[in-house]
Amino acid sequence: LRCSLLRGHTSSVCCLLVNWELRRAMSAGLMDGLRLWTLESRQSVEVSRLQMGEMGRIFCCDIDWKNEKAITGSGLGVLTLWDLNLLMKIVWRNDSHGHDVYAVSFEPGSMRCLSAGEFSVCIWDQMGALQCRIEGAFGQASLVLEWKSLWLLCASDAVYLYDIPDKDTKPETGFEAKMICQLKDEGKGAHQTVSLSCLAVEWPDAVYL
Repeated sequence: LRCSLLRGHTSSVCCLLVNWELRRAMSAGLMDGLRLWTLESRQSVEVSRLQMGEMGRIFCCDIDWKNEKAITGSGLGVLTLWDLNLLMKIVWRNDSHGHDVYAVSFEPGSMRCLSAGEFSVCIWDQMGALQCRIEGAFGQASLVLEWKSLWLLCASDAVYLYDIPDKDTKPETGFEAKMICQLKDEGKGAHQTVSLSCLAVEWPDAVYL
């Protein structure tokens, strides 16, 4: 077993996504942007160098290897879609969340993506059009998404299962998601608020955010 170091970031690495078939990887530095890696050579190309005053720290990222797109969520509520074919090319950027974005996900085989912040979850197309905005006190909860059925499992003070509408007719206004069920410990001492830090579910295509 051989360990190899990939050097290039100047700040803490908050996200790493690996495609073993292509032998490529993408990493996100908390304060210095994205890098694309070739694993065989251990060399990287800088996609972007982000300034703190411009969009805050990167908290999360995802990549669509087929379409060569990456999405990042950061402090200051900024969501950015990048074109990896054209390095440093920003497809679109917005700050619609208005608060930290801590989870993002591309829908497999589609042109949609999801972003989650402390008080809202949004679904976008890859042209930046907002399709659905769900308001709620999500906090920095553990989230599991099932794209096929558009179910969102959320663990915070309890476990909540939401049904996300496929499309909102007025996404800019936002609305509350339909809660399917809530699981909460009603036993002794359950009156005390306890934050759940993780969860797992047997969904065939579960995406952990």
